[in-house]
Amino acid sequence: MLKLKKRIKNMTPELHKPQYAQEQLADLTKTLKKEKLQLTPEIEEYTRNHIRAVQDKLQAGQDVHERDLEFIENVKLWIFMPEGLREKYSNIDEIRKDGDIMSGRSEAKKRHISLKKWFLLLYMAKTAGEGREWIDAHFTFSDKGEIKANTK
Repeated sequence: MLKLKKRIKNMTPELHKPQYAQEQLADLTKTLKKEKLQLTPEIEEYTRNHIRAVQDKLQAGQDVHERDLEFIENVKLWIFMPEGLREKYSNIDEIRKDGDIMSGRSEAKKRHISLKKWFLLLYMAKTAGEGREWIDAHFTFSDKGEIKANTK
């Protein structure tokens, strides 16, 4: 019965309070200003359209769900990519089609670090002629996004 309840809960889109949605939008705006990046026209339009849609829902008193705010993670994914990758991708759809990026995103999320840090670690592993296992063998990740080198 407990497993069934969990499965039903996972099928139900997570509902967010208006204050949470406002905070997420404010955080995205703060991130964009802090990073001082020039968005591609496609990513700028994508961001504006989604912000407008969420704001319209909030003003109409409608519920805001996790999927309504998913665009924020997508934009942040682009923002925090290494510069060379940002230049390669002009829009979010291109990023979402790239299996390596999406895999890297989940690996970074699992370790509570940015995608940029994950790609740097992958570069280090590749330079050492190794893979992801090498990263986990040589580094420890905290829930606060800290990376510590394992010393023997």
